[in-house]
Amino acid sequence: GNIVIAAQFKAGKTTLRDNLIRSLCDETPFLGRYAVTPMPGRLVILDCEMPARTARRWLNAQMIASAERFEYLNLRGATASFNILVPEVLATWAKMLAEASASTLILDCIGPVLAALGLDENKASDVGRFLAAFEQMLAQAGISESFVIHHMGHDAERSRGASRLRDWPDAEWRLVRQDDSPASPRYLSA
Repeated sequence: GNIVIAAQFKAGKTTLRDNLIRSLCDETPFLGRYAVTPMPGRLVILDCEMPARTARRWLNAQMIASAERFEYLNLRGATASFNILVPEVLATWAKMLAEASASTLILDCIGPVLAALGLDENKASDVGRFLAAFEQMLAQAGISESFVIHHMGHDAERSRGASRLRDWPDAEWRLVRQDDSPASPRYLSA
C-alpha cells in the first residue's frame, strides 16, 4: 500500500529511509527488528532533497549487499521534471518505472515536488490532485508499494500541510526527536 513517513526537521528521515532501502533490498529485518516481505521487483528512490554526492555516500555506508535491487534517482534541482500532472509526463515516468521493474517507490520528499509544481501543500485540492496523479502513475507502472516522505510541522504531531496527506495513505509512520538537541533520542511510531 501507500505509506507516508513524516518526521521533524533533522530527526533522521534520510537515515530511516536508507535503513528501509537496505532492509527491502537485502531482506533483513527493518531497524534490526521488523521482518520485511520480499519485494517482487526493484525499489526506485526519487530523491528531491539531498545533494547527490552526500546521498550516495550515505547509501554506500549502508553496505547494501543487493544494491542491484534498487535504483537511485536524484531530482534535486530538477524536481519540476516530475510534473506528473501533465499526462505525457506521467506516462513517461510510468514507462520508465515499469522498464526498471519497479514494485516499490520512495518519493523523498513530497514538499519540494509540490512547490516546484506550484501546488500549495496546505490546500487539500492541490495535494489531492498530485496524489491522484501519483496513484495513476503507480498503477500504470505496476507499483504496489510506495513510501512518501514528508516534513512535520513545528508541533511534531503530524505531517505538515493539508489533511489530505493524512487520509490518503494506508499507513503513517512518524519519526520524532525527544527534544531539539541533535543528540536527542528518536522515536518511531506507525
